Amino acid sequence: MLQAVLHKKLKASFTDPTFRPSEDTLTSSVVGLLQYLPPEVFNEILNESCGINSPFPNDIGDIDYINFWEHWDAIETSNARIVEPDVIISTNKYHIIIEAKKSDESGQYSEQWLNEIKAFLNTHELDNRTVVLLALGGNTTLKHNTVTVDSLSYPIYNNSSVIFEQA
Repeated sequence: MLQAVLHKKLKASFTDPTFRPSEDTLTSSVVGLLQYLPPEVFNEILNESCGINSPFPNDIGDIDYINFWEHWDAIETSNARIVEPDVIISTNKYHIIIEAKKSDESGQYSEQWLNEIKAFLNTHELDNRTVVLLALGGNTTLKHNTVTVDSLSYPIYNNSSVIFEQA
């Protein structure tokens, strides 16, 4: 929850005296705590959340940083000014963009994934690390996808919101 407080994401959760979790407070609470686990445990949780036979990487490497709600340049996206993914995890092997939704009923869509990967590429210099997107919750299927940006395909790993529902 600390990341939600630091990024001023709590306003919708306190419209009355009763706290109502939002997508941002759940993201902050779950991923915010996972970042303190040993890297191999963190990786195992991300991997298993995508399903038993998921092609999600078995070894994401050592975590360099985890940032919440960064603002990325929206050039050549359908957004007007910025693109704001929920989380970016950079390791020595991968850049993992996380787009989180509160439930499995709906919410994930390919245009948003495309915008986030394009905005990441606008804002970050490419290196030898692989860029992937993890769609947490909001999926009606666990079938993994890809999006293509500038003739390169980027994997989208879908999962259910089971880790959110247990939080």
